[in-house]
Amino acid sequence: MDPLLTGAKVLASEESKNLLGRIFGPAADVVGEHLATLLKARVDNSHKIAQAASRRLRDDVDLQPVPMRVALRALDEGSYSDDEVVTEYVGGIIASSRMAANDSDIANTYVSMVSRLSVRHLMIHYHVYHAIKSAAGSEWINVFDGEEVEQSLTIHISAGELERVSLAVMTDDDADEDTSFFSALKYLVREGLMEVRSGGTLNHLRKTYLTAPSAGIVVLPTATGIELFMWGLGRGDLGVAEYFASPAESLIITGIDAPARGTSISPAIGLEEVGR
Repeated sequence: MDPLLTGAKVLASEESKNLLGRIFGPAADVVGEHLATLLKARVDNSHKIAQAASRRLRDDVDLQPVPMRVALRALDEGSYSDDEVVTEYVGGIIASSRMAANDSDIANTYVSMVSRLSVRHLMIHYHVYHAIKSAAGSEWINVFDGEEVEQSLTIHISAGELERVSLAVMTDDDADEDTSFFSALKYLVREGLMEVRSGGTLNHLRKTYLTAPSAGIVVLPTATGIELFMWGLGRGDLGVAEYFASPAESLIITGIDAPARGTSISPAIGLEEVGR
């Protein structure tokens, strides 16, 4: 039985009502109503996650059982949010686990990552990795080779794209839009989900990146960042190589505004001749 439905039944039991009364006194009815509303919201959100996972399943794959550890943790984490990017990432991870031929328990790793990221973090992660993909093309790059990443995946995202993404992830509580956005970028770097090499005006960028086309930021992907992106989009079972093989248009979350786009630029001054 669904643990959330079980919880709803427990909440309605006489024993639970008595316990709430003993702890909260006259406020028990209000607390009980609040908990019941919370449970209903979590059940509704769990249903949305299941729908997101179902949309990501592919017909050409033999489906595997999702490990209980993954299923329960994914629903427990994802059901607290009704935001679309959380729903889609958690649903995508479940779908990837369902289609993984081996070691589908690794999905628990990506659920754990999502649990540490805010909605803003996930939105920026999604937009940055779409921007990288839009600039990278379909040629396989060894993302475990730092030198090759520097040579082939130094990506510029313009200030205009950043502003559009920043506005999309702003909340009413953000006193300083720029500070909130760049604080989120710093957190994603700290989590090992991307590298941000530079940012600022065109003149500033061109001190290091001669082919930077405009003001903005310069980013590099990480293997972990690509993996989370692919698992969140229901393609984690296909591996990092699929990130490069798939057209950018297929790696989207329907319902989120047009994802960011990027431009491939030459590596930093002093690195252009490396490997030649």
